Amino acid sequence: MQSFFIDGNKFNFEIDNTKKVIKKLKIHSSPKDYELSLIGESVEKSINKIISISQTPVLLIDSNIYKIYGSKIKKKSLLIYKFVAKENKKNINECIKFTTFLEKNNITKSSTVIVVGGGIVQDIGAFSCSIYKRGIKWIYFPTTLLSMTDSCIGGKTALNYKNIKNLYALFSSPHKVILNTEFLTTLPKKDVLSGLGESLKLSIIGGRKSLESFSTNIDKAIQMDRSALTRIILTSLLIKKSVIENDEFENNERRSLNYGHSLGNAIEPMSKFYIPHGTAITIGLLIENKISLKKFGLSKDSDKHILDLAKKLLLPRFIKKLSNINLSTVNDYLINDKKAQGKILKIAVPTKIGYINFCKLNLSQTSTKIINHSVQLLLKEL
Repeated sequence: MQSFFIDGNKFNFEIDNTKKVIKKLKIHSSPKDYELSLIGESVEKSINKIISISQTPVLLIDSNIYKIYGSKIKKKSLLIYKFVAKENKKNINECIKFTTFLEKNNITKSSTVIVVGGGIVQDIGAFSCSIYKRGIKWIYFPTTLLSMTDSCIGGKTALNYKNIKNLYALFSSPHKVILNTEFLTTLPKKDVLSGLGESLKLSIIGGRKSLESFSTNIDKAIQMDRSALTRIILTSLLIKKSVIENDEFENNERRSLNYGHSLGNAIEPMSKFYIPHGTAITIGLLIENKISLKKFGLSKDSDKHILDLAKKLLLPRFIKKLSNINLSTVNDYLINDKKAQGKILKIAVPTKIGYINFCKLNLSQTSTKIINHSVQLLLKEL
């Protein structure tokens, strides 16, 4: 049993050190629990199985995933909606287009939407299914490492507005999550590294043993060893499960999962979304570590340990892009952060590995200087 602490409160999870891989996780949720299943069969077989048992199934699928697997999917009695998964399409207009498609095809509350894609497709599906007729059932097949390690559980969904990331947000849990790592075999390296950024965040939150497990598996995972990837995915999900089952609707401790996101969610649009989400989170947590090092007590050893692992996840072109970002307007993004209250932003930072605390950052010219200084320190070390 591994323990970690959030704002002084103790959490436990059973870190998986055995050779036997966990196949199912039950997520306790409101208004109803749901199950995550890890399966080893082919992608098309797992999708077709759900289609065959669903009433009036609708397939909402990433257009790129459809190009790979679409010819093997059973199309009889199946409505298909292909979605181009780009950040600038994660908006309310695209949700309206999808719900219009549902309405025109007479989809009712007895129907099932099968969502196949990464976080952007998940957001469109989850948001749309939540608002259409006050909610219809949806089943999720995450296809990216980012969605498998983090977003597939917890029920959060959000849409962008103009240049503000995740401004429109609500909770919409799936009926079921089906996790198939075969999807990862076609994933570009930058997206693998992006997903590992969220896993690094969760491993730091989870404490020394989870970070050791991440460190043990990271090199093989980068080389697409599916066993190593599965270990990292399951450890990440077990940590997140422990947090969200205690605080599903982010009243307190769940805000720790925003570690790296305050700065990361600003860096991402400031790079005009050139830097992928998980990579922006990796950069964000490293910047927030520098702030914690200066203001909130993170040790130099812990900062260096995390930095050494994070370096494995940062491609040179994204470091170069970071160095070219003008940070003078960073507070404009942070003020729109959902955790901001006026000009006070509560950030979740580690005071040591496995210990996350909430600290106040006063958004002013001083905070801009602190952030800029932290980024310059970081760039010297990357």
